[in-house]
Amino acid sequence: GINASDVGAMKITVDGHVTKPNNPAFTVRSNAGNNGNTWEAGQDIKFQLVDTDIGSNYATGTGRFTAPVAGFYTFSYIGFGYSAGRVPAGSTCSVQLRKNGSTVVTLAYNEVNSSTGYPSIGGTYSLLLAVNDYVTIRAQANGQYADSSGLYTALSGYLVG
Repeated sequence: GINASDVGAMKITVDGHVTKPNNPAFTVRSNAGNNGNTWEAGQDIKFQLVDTDIGSNYATGTGRFTAPVAGFYTFSYIGFGYSAGRVPAGSTCSVQLRKNGSTVVTLAYNEVNSSTGYPSIGGTYSLLLAVNDYVTIRAQANGQYADSSGLYTALSGYLVG
């Protein structure tokens, strides 16, 4: 039989694989922005499509991942610059990783040089969180694209340890 202590507990299989089924982790995508298919500069991205949310720590209404336990977490973002169409030449696109409402790091930054374009944005960053600290992603400089397909703007995060 299964003991209560076995359910959701970390295990090491006979061939050496380690499993941590209750490790906080999430993957989310956006299929709409605050302005149609654009997340405008200065807006926290509220990812609406939840693919995985172990522990239910991501809130679609606020765009916040809230740490259920203290630890070191890694976050990864993908998207691309969009400002009601192509991003103008000579301008930039960026997103910020924010903790408890304050910017920790510009997670991704891309300059558009000689012609207009749709600059790809992506980045990964890890940080120490206390219980109930929360993390958001904020669109900056020309916004981010998020159309109905849900294929272009995504965030994932997990507890490393």
